[in-house]
Amino acid sequence: MSIRAVVLGVVLSAAACGGGPTAPTAADLAGTWQGPTQQGRTISLQVTSAGITSLTVGFSVPGSFCTASGSSTTTFSNPLTITNGSFSYSGSGSTAISVNGTFSRTSASGSATVTSQTCGASTTFTWSATKN
Repeated sequence: MSIRAVVLGVVLSAAACGGGPTAPTAADLAGTWQGPTQQGRTISLQVTSAGITSLTVGFSVPGSFCTASGSSTTTFSNPLTITNGSFSYSGSGSTAISVNGTFSRTSASGSATVTSQTCGASTTFTWSATKN
Protein backbone atom coordinates (compact mmCIF):
# COMPACT_ATOMS: atom_id res chain seq x y z
CA MET A 1 0.00 0.00 0.00
CA SER A 2 1.43 3.36 -0.95
CA ILE A 3 1.60 6.44 1.28
CA ARG A 4 -0.77 8.19 -1.12
CA ALA A 5 -3.47 5.56 -0.48
CA VAL A 6 -3.10 5.88 3.31
CA VAL A 7 -3.35 9.68 3.18
CA LEU A 8 -6.41 9.47 0.93
CA GLY A 9 -8.01 7.02 3.36
CA VAL A 10 -7.44 9.42 6.28
CA VAL A 11 -8.91 12.36 4.34
CA LEU A 12 -11.98 10.34 3.35
CA SER A 13 -12.45 9.10 6.92
CA ALA A 14 -12.28 12.65 8.29
CA ALA A 15 -14.83 13.85 5.73
CA ALA A 16 -17.19 11.01 6.64
CA CYS A 17 -17.12 12.05 10.31
CA GLY A 18 -18.72 15.37 9.39
CA GLY A 19 -16.55 17.52 11.64
CA GLY A 20 -19.41 18.57 13.96
CA PRO A 21 -22.76 20.28 13.56
CA THR A 22 -23.47 22.24 10.42
CA ALA A 23 -24.73 25.81 10.43
CA PRO A 24 -28.44 26.15 9.73
CA THR A 25 -29.50 27.17 6.23
CA ALA A 26 -32.05 29.90 5.47
CA ALA A 27 -34.60 27.15 4.79
CA ASP A 28 -34.01 25.79 8.32
CA LEU A 29 -34.60 29.28 9.73
CA ALA A 30 -37.68 30.31 7.72
CA GLY A 31 -40.20 32.23 9.80
CA THR A 32 -40.47 35.35 11.94
CA TRP A 33 -37.74 35.96 14.52
CA GLN A 34 -38.27 38.57 17.21
CA GLY A 35 -36.67 39.66 20.46
CA PRO A 36 -35.30 42.44 22.60
CA THR A 37 -32.37 44.74 22.07
CA GLN A 38 -30.04 45.83 24.84
CA GLN A 39 -31.96 49.13 24.78
CA GLY A 40 -35.24 47.39 25.64
CA ARG A 41 -36.56 47.89 22.12
CA THR A 42 -37.53 45.21 19.57
CA ILE A 43 -35.77 43.61 16.63
CA SER A 44 -37.70 41.53 14.10
CA LEU A 45 -36.44 39.52 11.13
CA GLN A 46 -38.55 37.82 8.48
CA VAL A 47 -36.66 34.86 7.02
CA THR A 48 -37.58 32.75 3.98
CA SER A 49 -35.70 29.90 2.32
CA ALA A 50 -34.01 32.60 0.19
CA GLY A 51 -32.73 34.65 3.16
CA ILE A 52 -33.85 37.67 5.20
CA THR A 53 -36.66 39.57 3.46
CA SER A 54 -37.40 42.13 6.18
CA LEU A 55 -35.48 43.62 9.13
CA THR A 56 -37.01 45.95 11.74
CA VAL A 57 -34.84 47.54 14.43
CA GLY A 58 -36.06 49.69 17.31
CA PHE A 59 -33.52 52.23 18.56
CA SER A 60 -32.71 55.28 20.63
CA VAL A 61 -29.67 57.40 19.79
CA PRO A 62 -28.97 60.06 22.44
CA GLY A 63 -27.02 63.00 21.07
CA SER A 64 -25.72 66.22 22.61
CA PHE A 65 -28.73 68.30 21.58
CA CYS A 66 -31.39 65.74 20.60
CA THR A 67 -32.33 62.07 20.75
CA ALA A 68 -33.30 60.11 17.66
CA SER A 69 -35.64 57.26 18.52
CA GLY A 70 -38.08 55.01 16.72
CA SER A 71 -37.79 51.98 14.54
CA SER A 72 -36.58 51.36 11.04
CA THR A 73 -37.83 48.64 8.70
CA THR A 74 -35.85 47.56 5.66
CA THR A 75 -37.48 45.29 3.10
CA PHE A 76 -35.12 43.42 0.80
CA SER A 77 -36.40 42.72 -2.72
CA ASN A 78 -33.32 40.52 -3.08
CA PRO A 79 -33.21 38.68 0.26
CA LEU A 80 -30.22 39.29 2.49
CA THR A 81 -28.05 36.18 2.37
CA ILE A 82 -27.47 34.01 5.43
CA THR A 83 -24.07 32.34 5.10
CA ASN A 84 -22.90 29.72 7.61
CA GLY A 85 -25.69 30.92 9.90
CA SER A 86 -24.55 34.57 9.82
CA PHE A 87 -25.60 37.80 8.12
CA SER A 88 -24.49 41.40 7.91
CA TYR A 89 -26.38 44.48 6.76
CA SER A 90 -25.26 48.08 6.48
CA GLY A 91 -27.72 50.80 5.51
CA SER A 92 -27.30 54.49 4.83
CA GLY A 93 -29.31 57.67 5.20
CA SER A 94 -29.92 60.30 7.85
CA THR A 95 -30.39 57.44 10.32
CA ALA A 96 -27.98 54.71 9.22
CA ILE A 97 -28.36 51.23 10.67
CA SER A 98 -25.85 48.37 10.55
CA VAL A 99 -26.79 44.94 11.89
CA ASN A 100 -24.71 41.77 12.26
CA GLY A 101 -26.05 38.50 13.56
CA THR A 102 -25.69 34.77 13.88
CA PHE A 103 -28.46 32.18 13.89
CA SER A 104 -28.55 28.82 15.60
CA ARG A 105 -31.54 26.56 15.02
CA THR A 106 -33.29 27.98 18.11
CA SER A 107 -32.01 31.53 18.62
CA ALA A 108 -30.29 34.45 16.97
CA SER A 109 -28.08 37.19 18.39
CA GLY A 110 -25.81 39.97 17.31
CA SER A 111 -25.17 43.69 17.47
CA ALA A 112 -26.46 46.79 15.78
CA THR A 113 -25.07 50.28 15.31
CA VAL A 114 -27.36 53.22 14.64
CA THR A 115 -25.97 56.58 13.55
CA SER A 116 -28.13 59.70 13.51
CA GLN A 117 -26.76 62.49 11.33
CA THR A 118 -29.48 64.79 12.67
CA CYS A 119 -28.36 64.34 16.30
CA GLY A 120 -24.69 63.88 15.44
CA ALA A 121 -24.47 60.68 17.47
CA SER A 122 -24.06 56.95 17.20
CA THR A 123 -24.84 54.03 19.49
CA THR A 124 -24.11 50.29 19.42
CA PHE A 125 -26.16 47.65 21.22
CA THR A 126 -26.65 43.90 21.30
CA TRP A 127 -29.81 42.00 20.44
CA SER A 128 -31.26 38.52 20.67
CA ALA A 129 -34.25 36.84 19.05
CA THR A 130 -36.15 33.59 18.89
CA LYS A 131 -38.38 32.16 16.21
CA ASN A 132 -42.11 32.85 16.77
